Amino acid sequence: MATAFWTRLGSRVCCVTALTLSLVAVQATAGSSCWDMDGATLRLSVEGADRVLRYQGPPSVLVDLGIERGALLFRGRETDGALQGTAHAISPPCPEAEVTYPVEGQVHASRNRITLRGLRPLLSACRPDGSVAAETLVLVRKLGC
Repeated sequence: MATAFWTRLGSRVCCVTALTLSLVAVQATAGSSCWDMDGATLRLSVEGADRVLRYQGPPSVLVDLGIERGALLFRGRETDGALQGTAHAISPPCPEAEVTYPVEGQVHASRNRITLRGLRPLLSACRPDGSVAAETLVLVRKLGC
């Protein structure tokens, strides 16, 4: 699963992950669907050739960090169930230092689960310090959203 929205590693504070996702194969009939990631509701929608995943209902811990409804989490594309794209992360003590990183993963056969993996750059003094943290984002489809 994605690490809780932020983690402290030594003196470094890691990022709040925000993601916009492009998926051709995962669409609701109306062109969008809802997903859960660690208690946050995200909406997957179509934007041109991309599928975009944005926060629909961020929990209060994320709202307190400045994540608003509509904030981008991931943007990418799907080919035969394989996903590739870019995740967006925000560091709570450095909101101006948005971090992006490549992710890849899959839409599971049930079409009810998405897993994305990537190496998120870590920040020190609000700048990438050359180190990374392995990140796994797991999204579960929500019904009736």
